[in-house]
Amino acid sequence: MSSVLKITIIAFFIGLLSPPALPAADGGLMYARFVVTSLNGKIIATDLQMTPAGGEFRFDRLFTVRVTGRAVGRAGAALLTAAKHNAVAEVLRHRGLKRVASVQGRSGRRLHDEITMVYEGVVQTPITVRQHGFMADARTYRVEADIRFCPIAFPDRWSRLYLKKWLRDQAGDFISLFR
Repeated sequence: MSSVLKITIIAFFIGLLSPPALPAADGGLMYARFVVTSLNGKIIATDLQMTPAGGEFRFDRLFTVRVTGRAVGRAGAALLTAAKHNAVAEVLRHRGLKRVASVQGRSGRRLHDEITMVYEGVVQTPITVRQHGFMADARTYRVEADIRFCPIAFPDRWSRLYLKKWLRDQAGDFISLFR
């Protein structure tokens, strides 16, 4: 055994080196969160966040949703990406778990009311694009896509879903012993 291989194995076991990234066994699942913030009834910020959902257990089954996303601009790869992001945001807005947080306050003599809406779900990537192209106005780029999606479960179901995932993982580990 070469010395480089020995050092790599030792570093792996003591935690200095992480294993190489493998293809996602979970099919590229991403935790998606769309945050809309409004101040006094006007939307001031929107934010789409997507992170890998490796250990996510708070969802049940994925289903396919056909959705249309739109983006305004000139031709380019960024326009297609923006339209896909809009499609994911639309799915989250209409089918995701919704949370609302409201803050009321006073700034001098003025009252303000800030509301934050959070939409959560799990999306499987890559997203399948069915049709795409510019609409009749030649400024709006439209994407029709099929998205595999599941909303995040309501918190009262989390313990049951965690147990279900744990049992599934244990059964998979047991079966892998005989392979």
